[in-house]
Parts: sequence; structure tokens; C-alpha cells
Amino acid sequence: ERSYSIYLSFGFDAVFTSGHYHGYYFEGNSNKKDKKEKEKEKDKDAKKDNNFKIEQLSAENAAECAALYKQACGSSRLNEIKAAIGGHFPCLVLSLPGKGVVAYTTGAYLMGHSLAKDLASFQALVAAVSAIHKPHERLPPPEFMVPHCYPSVGRWLAKSGFRLRRHIICMEYNAEEAFAPPQGGMVYCNNINY
Repeated sequence: ERSYSIYLSFGFDAVFTSGHYHGYYFEGNSNKKDKKEKEKEKDKDAKKDNNFKIEQLSAENAAECAALYKQACGSSRLNEIKAAIGGHFPCLVLSLPGKGVVAYTTGAYLMGHSLAKDLASFQALVAAVSAIHKPHERLPPPEFMVPHCYPSVGRWLAKSGFRLRRHIICMEYNAEEAFAPPQGGMVYCNNINY
């Protein structure tokens, strides 16, 4: 693409790619599982998800979200996280008793980012965000930018009602030590800016 070549000529480097997914969460792939198996999984998921405390992003929990981001990505996003408080898009924080914040989002849209300590926390976050977005006429379907280094996350989203809209190349200017999405089980969904 022409603009890609222009960015490269200005010193930008392609550092990773992401899939841009949008849609609403629904449970399971109805074509692959029988009714009895689905009920077992639903009961198991309900018990697991009931442990999560879900709340709005606030001044009280922003610092803990920023600490999770710093642990995952090595830098601070405290000001950006605080700026998302009270915005148009729902910003949620999930925590577990004794573990603190395990997932948060600054909004499930192109300008928001999401981070979870593990896939189960990410799945609970997606379900919670979808439950808020779906009944609201003014909110579009939730969107997540999932780096391709998390293939299981993309597969899970595709099985759970989300569609891949496009692939996006994430670039940095003169990236000597390029940003890489966190590994070790964490799930980081970047926004369109970074």
C-alpha cells in the first residue's frame, strides 16, 4: 500500500500486527457441541465468572490498573487510564478476591486498550463489556485489537460472536527496542495509536 511505503520512508518500522475484531459475545459454537455438554460448560463458566468483581474504572482503581500495565508492558499509562474515566464508552475493571485487578479496559473501541492477566480474565471482561454494549442503542459493538501473537484469543473471539474486520500493522518511529505485546499468559489488546 502506498501509505505504508511513505511511513517506512519517514523512519517508521512495522513492529507487530493485530486483528481488529468486533461483535457481541455469545456462549459457545452451537454447531460443535451437544446441548448437555453446553449446559455443563455454562454451569462451570457461571461458577468461575461469579468470582470476578466487575466495576467501573474509577480514580480508586486506576492506579492498580496502571500497575498491571507496567507489569505487563514495562511502562506507565496512568494518565491515559485516568483520562478514560467517565468517557462515552464503558471502562470496566475485573478483580478477584486476594488477587486484585486481573483485567481492565479503557473502552472496547479503537481508541481504548484492554489488558488481562490470563485468557479466563479476558473472556470474563469481553462478556461483561458485551452485556453493557448490547442493550444500548448509542454504543456500537465492542471492538478489540488482538495482536496476532495471541492466536488462541483470536480463535476464541471468532467462536464467540466476533468477526475479524481487518488486519492492522502497528508501527513505531525509529524502533530500536520495539514494543512487543506481553507474553506469559497475559492478553493485551492495543488501541489504534499504539
